[in-house]
Amino acid sequence: MYNVDMNSNIPKLIEQKGWSRKEFVARCGLAGMSMSTAYRLARGSLSVEFRSLLSAAKVLEMNVTELIDEQDGI
Repeated sequence: MYNVDMNSNIPKLIEQKGWSRKEFVARCGLAGMSMSTAYRLARGSLSVEFRSLLSAAKVLEMNVTELIDEQDGI
């Protein structure tokens, strides 16, 4: 298992979509992600499996690179 450990734009992106954290988590759940992983992402953690990050990008209709703070890069 490979993990990503960088700063996240996900909380800001959730807010820009006008979603609550709960709504984001529910959408991630529908995409097959565990609730605990979705809550970690919603709080700004990127210490997850890369496939979870890919799922979050799909839920947010964005590219994975947009989920990561540009100051850290990839």
